Amino acid sequence: MAIFRGSKGSTVASGEVVATSAEILDVLNQAVDAKDDAEEAQVAAELAQSNAETAESGAEDAQQAAESAQSSAETAQSNAEDAQSYAEEWANKPEDSLVSTAAGGDGVDDYSALHWSIKSSDSAAAALQSEQNAAQSESNALDSENNAATSASNALDSENKAQDWAIEAEDVEVEPGQFSAFHWAQKAQEFASGTATNISFDDSAVLFTAADVQVAIEKASEAENTSYDGTDSGLASTNVKDAIDEVDSKKAETDIYTATVIGSDGTSDWTGSDPSVATITVSGILSTDVPIVDIDLSGVAFADVEDFQADWALVYRVEASGDNELKLYATEEPTKDFDLTIKVVR
Repeated sequence: MAIFRGSKGSTVASGEVVATSAEILDVLNQAVDAKDDAEEAQVAAELAQSNAETAESGAEDAQQAAESAQSSAETAQSNAEDAQSYAEEWANKPEDSLVSTAAGGDGVDDYSALHWSIKSSDSAAAALQSEQNAAQSESNALDSENNAATSASNALDSENKAQDWAIEAEDVEVEPGQFSAFHWAQKAQEFASGTATNISFDDSAVLFTAADVQVAIEKASEAENTSYDGTDSGLASTNVKDAIDEVDSKKAETDIYTATVIGSDGTSDWTGSDPSVATITVSGILSTDVPIVDIDLSGVAFADVEDFQADWALVYRVEASGDNELKLYATEEPTKDFDLTIKVVR
């Protein structure tokens, strides 16, 4: 079969062959191949489009995941910043400022480490000051005790000297060249059985005039009529008998009193501060007394002794402020009740 090539209306010479069947078959095969290629290209295009759509969906999911991750990171950063802020509160919140409830505080007594550090430092300083005050009070108490002991010793010396002038043994001098009334009484008894007018007597060392022993005996036996000079002894008597009586009346007497002063743990006897003062009644004590006062620990349990001693060390001065009245002074108010033993030497 012959195929003529030309357009409609064109004129072709009769019998001209345009293409052979082989050529047409080849053309048809090329057309089929082109169609197949086109269909494969379409399938590939559709697959590419599907893959592109899948990739786009994956990209959108990745974007959402990234955005979610970013949001989580921002939340975590915010939480971390809050945690840091709360941690700073617990560490450095100013003194006496409560840690916020947002930071985990209870709103009642939760404070920062800085607060407690300052409080601890203040407590340590106060404890040191109390220790120093206690040491000073103890020193003051020791001074008072030493002064009282000196006064008592002086009083005892005076008492002993007065007794020496009255009853010192025979031939024992009370002062150089001077003897007691008892000495002269003994001398008088030695010569009482006989006369001693022929025995010379040196009256330079006695308080009366006698040229011989007999006269000295007579005068010594009448002590009431024997003059006495109290210049050295301090006695007011002018005769031996009165001097003996005066010495006896001047013997020192020691009286012991007891009393209790109540501390701040009870109905306190203490008032005021800098110093704290307690005034208590002690029947029999005189305003002129210089009392020697100590705490009686006989009724205190051994485990509590140190606490009582530390409290007593706060007391730095005690005085008889009036008849039947004792006044105590302390650097600060003691908490314990003190049972006192009070000694006076008159």
